Amino acid sequence: MKFLYPDKLEFLVLTGYISKKAHPKYNDLFIYNYTKKTHYEQNWNYITIQARGLVLDKSYNIIAKPFNKFFYLDSPETQIQLEKLAKIKDINLKKYYITKKYDGCLIIVFKYNNEIIVTTRGQFDTNYAKFAYDFIYHLGIDKYIEKNKTYLFELIGPIFPHIVKYGENDLKLLAINEIKDNEIIEINLYDKKIRKELEAKKFNLVEYYEKLTIKEAKEILEATEPENFEGFVIHFPYFNNLRIKLKSNKFKEEEKNLVKYIKYEQFS
Repeated sequence: MKFLYPDKLEFLVLTGYISKKAHPKYNDLFIYNYTKKTHYEQNWNYITIQARGLVLDKSYNIIAKPFNKFFYLDSPETQIQLEKLAKIKDINLKKYYITKKYDGCLIIVFKYNNEIIVTTRGQFDTNYAKFAYDFIYHLGIDKYIEKNKTYLFELIGPIFPHIVKYGENDLKLLAINEIKDNEIIEINLYDKKIRKELEAKKFNLVEYYEKLTIKEAKEILEATEPENFEGFVIHFPYFNNLRIKLKSNKFKEEEKNLVKYIKYEQFS
């Protein structure tokens, strides 16, 4: 599947809104990620929200597709999407799932030339990517990584500077995107049969809360200390896979203080 707007993408690279880094071994493979300039200027558009660890080859074929950039519940970007959703009559499109949000680093995993590639969203050769690569083999899930699929994990634990105190290092599987000729399909990790199959293969899956409402999730966050819980992700799988972040105000303040001392690019 081709990326639709390569010229616009490269223009945003030239103007400093998106970074482009080559793979250290495969010089025809590039990872694109929005920059601090985009973040500070809030220059969010169709392309910058997709450039969040997007991997393309030199012909602009999509090799790995992580999540689009997603925003807080009260952000203008989210409110625009929710207003569109409110006008839709099909109740099925309004179905949502709530999952746990982990305080860690996004890890992107895919196969290229029959080799497992592990990267963070900013560049291929970070220490976190190298640690996650070894951890995948430690868990024994390397043999289940399939071609034309993007596996999205969260690396958590003492390895990563964090607010939430995790006892040991872990990789939580957040999503799997399958890249087809003309579309990208997110595998339904809420399906009990699929979850059971992945767990049997030793994948550690993201926790999700089948009956939790958005109102209840907000109440839980306000009663929870930041060092115990980061927040939730609200996922509308049938409405363009819209995802929304939900964190307590206390956690957001703690996070601002932490960002001052570590590199911005490390955060997912």
